[in-house]
Amino acid sequence: MNIDTTTLENQNGAETKMEDPPKSPTPTSGMKEDMEFHFPDGNVYLRINGNEFFVHRYKLLEFRGMGSMLEAQPEPNSVLELNEDENDVRNTFRVLYASLYYASVSDFGAPVLASALRLATRYDHPALRKFAIDNLERMQLPPMDYLPLAREFNVIEWEKRALDHLAIRDEPITVAEASLLGTESFVAMIVRREQRLVQAAHLKSAQERVATPSTEPPVTPDATIKDAEEDVIDLSDAPDDQTPADAQPGMSEEANGEEPPPSDPSYPRTRLHLRQSLSGTPTSSSKQAAHQNGVTKKPGRKRKQVFALHRYKLEEFRAIKTLTYDQNVPSLIEIQGDAEDFENTFKLLYTSSYTIDSLELEPPILFSTLRVATEFDHPSLRAFATVRLESLKLRAIEYIGIARELNMKRWEDMAIDKLIDQEESLTVDEARILGTNAFAHVTAQRELRLRKQALSIPSAEYYSNLPFHQQVNLRERVQAMLGLSELPASTTSSKAQVDHPSSATSPQDTLPKRKDRLPDSSPSKKARIPGNTPGIVRIPGGGAGYRNHGTTVGELLGRRRSLRIRG
Repeated sequence: MNIDTTTLENQNGAETKMEDPPKSPTPTSGMKEDMEFHFPDGNVYLRINGNEFFVHRYKLLEFRGMGSMLEAQPEPNSVLELNEDENDVRNTFRVLYASLYYASVSDFGAPVLASALRLATRYDHPALRKFAIDNLERMQLPPMDYLPLAREFNVIEWEKRALDHLAIRDEPITVAEASLLGTESFVAMIVRREQRLVQAAHLKSAQERVATPSTEPPVTPDATIKDAEEDVIDLSDAPDDQTPADAQPGMSEEANGEEPPPSDPSYPRTRLHLRQSLSGTPTSSSKQAAHQNGVTKKPGRKRKQVFALHRYKLEEFRAIKTLTYDQNVPSLIEIQGDAEDFENTFKLLYTSSYTIDSLELEPPILFSTLRVATEFDHPSLRAFATVRLESLKLRAIEYIGIARELNMKRWEDMAIDKLIDQEESLTVDEARILGTNAFAHVTAQRELRLRKQALSIPSAEYYSNLPFHQQVNLRERVQAMLGLSELPASTTSSKAQVDHPSSATSPQDTLPKRKDRLPDSSPSKKARIPGNTPGIVRIPGGGAGYRNHGTTVGELLGRRRSLRIRG
């Protein structure tokens, strides 16, 4: 019997045509089909940066954040375009499409789980997020590997664990870890590490003190806690802004005017890089003009400042002297630089040795002088400013900027050594000035120095031989160093330690004393009684007694055999 495959006759005689199943639409020109997730029966095109995934709608609807996007798309064969990394999408689909009876968690490496966690967090898939976090937790990766994930996906427990690990580990923080932490977190971590080492160093100092007899009163727990609080370092020690000194009368004058046109190319010029004032306030670029009797200074575009100076003073600067010799008198030399630097320098330049006390040589003046003397080649002035600045013993970080600016390697090394040796913790501003590499080097050296001063926790035998008040002191310091709320109690009798801190009980001392015998007459067994004390004498161990106010104890001990024995 022949059957027409194209039509079927129903019970009412109607004819129904058999339609072919719908074909998947052809991908848009230029799209690259993904080899792993482009299913023949998919119904949603997911296009990621030129790559096309053809997946199932029900899988994407597991993400709450994609529901509204899919509702706006027609069915079937919706098209979604996402600005995501194609590897993240592919890794996420590997987890989504993994069957329970085919795949195991071990098949998913950390990159796959991290990608799944990223999209689950971004598009709100709670179950997938929990699955990724739990399995990344079980992998027990190095603590620092969790830090970027913790910050990206807001997993507080991972961040706390990573930071705690950095705080207690012995190895210094690397440059890569410092970059990962960021400046502020890096500085806070260094403070934590140094405080732990400082506590350990105090513990060593306490042990050295209790190792020798001390006449100081017992240290109470309250006093120990107070000492620990005084070790807390206050990080709010930024320097106050310095106020520029007023200009000396008659030295300069200001005038308003438009910026003059560029000078003739043959006009001699020299340039001074734009500086920043010591107070941290940026100064605008300025132009300066030098005359045989003065220098004109023009900070800004509509302001010029004139310094009335002698030619012989200007010619102390070798670089300016060559410019004045190239000019006919009267001449005009225009120099671009920082106005405040030149003003401070000229104040010092016109100060005589016998009037030096009238000028307060504050750091801003000396830094400006050093800058100008270096740039325009005045060796004597540079040496004077250098010596004076070194004698001021400023904070180490104040030398770093000028040392790098003027290529003073000795100053930079000196400042770094001071930062390594200083007791105060480093600040965020110091970290920014040093830079990541230099700051990581300084912190590593500081920790090495502190670690040499620290020691391990003392043994139980050493602790049990200490007097009670010294035990309290030591326990408090160990507790503070380890960050524990309480330490195990000592089993040593505190009363016995106070009464006899250096006594040791032997088995022979525990035997009962015989009353029918005197103690042995060997020197090591003599009763500890002052030798020339007259009065009533009782010799322990034998019960013998003798009363004679005119006989000294020394004479009595010499005649022990004549003493009457009491039964």
